[in-house]
Amino acid sequence: MNARDHELMMNLLADRATQGLSVEEELELKRLMDIYPKWSEFDGAEWAAAAVNLSNVETDEPLPQTLRAKVEADATRYFESSQPQTSLLAEYTAAQSHKDVTGAIRSETKNGSSVVMFPATRRWQWAGWYAAAACLLLAIFAWLPRSELPTAPQVSSTRPLTLAEQRARLLAEAPDLVRATWTPTGELKNAPVRGDIVWSSTMQKGYMSFEGLPINNPDESTYQLWMFDRQQDERYPVDGGIFDVKGIAGEIIVPIEAKIAVREPTL
Repeated sequence: MNARDHELMMNLLADRATQGLSVEEELELKRLMDIYPKWSEFDGAEWAAAAVNLSNVETDEPLPQTLRAKVEADATRYFESSQPQTSLLAEYTAAQSHKDVTGAIRSETKNGSSVVMFPATRRWQWAGWYAAAACLLLAIFAWLPRSELPTAPQVSSTRPLTLAEQRARLLAEAPDLVRATWTPTGELKNAPVRGDIVWSSTMQKGYMSFEGLPINNPDESTYQLWMFDRQQDERYPVDGGIFDVKGIAGEIIVPIEAKIAVREPTL
């Protein structure tokens, strides 16, 4: 997994565990899970990601002694009562050394290596470990002074991205970008209009860009984008939004506001 996908996966898992995801974010998470299926086998992944993300919490206060004592006591009680997990680890170690494993299925592959499979119910026994580890991280990270936390170079900016910057980000990040060049027709056939339209079905986001598009009078007329989806009857194009040109020199960028999802855009 490359660094960008790893960071995105961690952020999406953390958000799903703590605040939920939008439709677009769920689609992006599913895409990553399909690419990296091992993550979907980790029951505690989203809670662990949420715990790690708390390293960005702003606080300079030390961990209260009463809370520290409670966390340590709870952890001790939990792990002392977690014999099934210890047993499972022992079983796994035994299986790896080709010994008999109670409740496990070991099959030999053609090249002589072993594949060990545990009953599905055993997998849930690990959930407690993940939850306990996440809770400990939550408590510790929340009270670690900022000076003790690992930091990564970040670009700090409070200003919102311009439309040009948002479009550039889409061009760089969209995994399924569709791009088409404008061809003036009808009344604009002879106008010196140029530009393009970009769209991502996964992110359900896109932008139109123009140069040379004639100014319109909003009281008399307006521009409207119609999008055709290969999965829909071409008699019913999707409304991509309306916009006006107000005499701005240079390139004009307009965000697409599709009223319903467009899965396979076509000309």
